[in-house]
Amino acid sequence: MEPPALPSAVDSALIRLRAAGLRGWVVGGALRDLLLGVEVRDFDIVVNAPVERVAEALPGSIRIGAAVPVVLLRGSPRIELTALRGGASGIEEDLRLRDFTLNAIALDAERGDLIDPLDGRRDLRERRLRAVDPTRTFRDDPLRVLRGARLTAELELSIDPATRDAMQLDAWRLASCAGERIRDELFRALRLDPVSPALRALRSCGALAVVLPELLRTVGVAQNSHHVDDVYEHTLRVCELCPPRPELRLAALLHDCAKPEAKRFSAKTAEFTFHRHENLARRGVERAAARLRLSRATADRVARLVRHHLLFPDRLQTDAALRRMLRRVGADLIDDLLVLRAADYASRSSG
Repeated sequence: MEPPALPSAVDSALIRLRAAGLRGWVVGGALRDLLLGVEVRDFDIVVNAPVERVAEALPGSIRIGAAVPVVLLRGSPRIELTALRGGASGIEEDLRLRDFTLNAIALDAERGDLIDPLDGRRDLRERRLRAVDPTRTFRDDPLRVLRGARLTAELELSIDPATRDAMQLDAWRLASCAGERIRDELFRALRLDPVSPALRALRSCGALAVVLPELLRTVGVAQNSHHVDDVYEHTLRVCELCPPRPELRLAALLHDCAKPEAKRFSAKTAEFTFHRHENLARRGVERAAARLRLSRATADRVARLVRHHLLFPDRLQTDAALRRMLRRVGADLIDDLLVLRAADYASRSSG
């Protein structure tokens, strides 16, 4: 793989750093996506100096962050600059502290060289996700389990066996991550189309048990003659049919989360029933909202979508009926509710 061309704004930032006696390298997901020919909107540059010096070299930049200070250059593309990580003395040491080999590549724009100490380019060519160091990658930051699962779906990657074993071994450590970080990574996955490969990857690596156990408990829960799939497979189909908006798709993932506890067998109809599962789901939605640190507005919206997902549009034949429904569910919700209901209904068969 040849070094890719950089946008003029990135070149300009690197030139200004050199003029100040600093060295910068383009790294991470931006470089990975450039090498794959994917459109890039955000660039990461690592610099061999503290962010205070970086900010001085780039007038007009903004310093943000506390745990990991960042210098931000607004515009298109957006550029974030950080110091070498973990006290690294050079770029190769920095790369060896990263998560996956395909993110552990750097571009030295001044020399036109790609720095690739871990053979990440080969993994890119072979579409393989490989941890920099399976023994510590996920223990250093368990969120990497979730990120790895998303990347396998987003970039259509296979997972190196040692990496898969390490992800499954350390997935439980996700419980120690801040809910906001888990939420943001999950929402990135929920924006993918198709989305079901990402959700299946979360389950296969063990992350779903921590991130969204409400969904995991629906696996293998048989339904009735109105459905050919178990609750889990049906739920994934509903999510897939919804537009890639995280709030709506999260509601789709939770809409039947109470079916396991609501499940009863009717001798009269010789069918399973799930009466009031939309009401019983409230507790599951509340737990998920707290775990993912959803805002009050987002949690309320997801809860109302789940609560009213059995809306029957065919009963809204009069203006009075429509007004009653709008008062009941909220005018702000009706469009998404109709989308969710249509996806739910369409997912009843396997066609």
